Amino acid sequence: MSYSIFLYGYEGEPHFDIEEIADYLKKTFLLAEIKKRENFFSFLRKFPSFNLDSLAIKISLCRVYCLHEKKESLPLLGEIEYEKKRILGKKTYGVIYDGEKLNNIYLNLLPQKERGLNCCHIIFVDQLLATFDEENRRFHLRVGIYGFPNLISVWGLKEALAKPRNYYLKLQMGIDSLSLEEEFKEKIIDIKDKKLVTEALKNYCLQAIFYQFYYEGFCSQSNCRLYNAHWQQELILQIKNKCELCSKHKAMIKHAGKV
Repeated sequence: MSYSIFLYGYEGEPHFDIEEIADYLKKTFLLAEIKKRENFFSFLRKFPSFNLDSLAIKISLCRVYCLHEKKESLPLLGEIEYEKKRILGKKTYGVIYDGEKLNNIYLNLLPQKERGLNCCHIIFVDQLLATFDEENRRFHLRVGIYGFPNLISVWGLKEALAKPRNYYLKLQMGIDSLSLEEEFKEKIIDIKDKKLVTEALKNYCLQAIFYQFYYEGFCSQSNCRLYNAHWQQELILQIKNKCELCSKHKAMIKHAGKV
């Protein structure tokens, strides 16, 4: 059986190099076919079944209104229009979405022949994604929502991963965020740093691929690209040290006979 990895281009400003990510994946997974596509919505608009109104309503229902409760309400007309503009490529910001709900919607939009387990879809999005934790009863922002397909939030690198504790303490003391970003620039991710963002996204692509093909998306070793960093500083340190896959996960690729 052949295996395919589909990369869907970013909806917003090009904060990373998708060509470099594709080349990296080609060198890592020699037996897989890596296919680059335009952003997910542009791809969908090619199909006769594409329905802008229906999709905008469905995505509106994924909005997170309160971080401390799962709440679903009928979307307002303005919210639906907002989603239509975003689907058509207009810049929009500031909304958090339930990543698991969004994942389920996107699954049903994929071509039927590409819904098999031999196909790994990775969609880069400019939305903030969250999942609800049943233990502490609140939503948490995420960079990656892994499943079928996989969603990777580029802005999640800046907003979902934690900044240094002193950053938050000084923010509570009234120091403005621009001054703090300058003070902590070596320890927080600059979303405009194309090289840094590209390297970071390689990690999340690997996690998505390992999650689907090997049923193991994360690694406990901090020097492995599959390490699930919770702090921006952890991810930056990984990239500076040019970490790759650990020996265990390199061996998994070599011996699995899949990709």
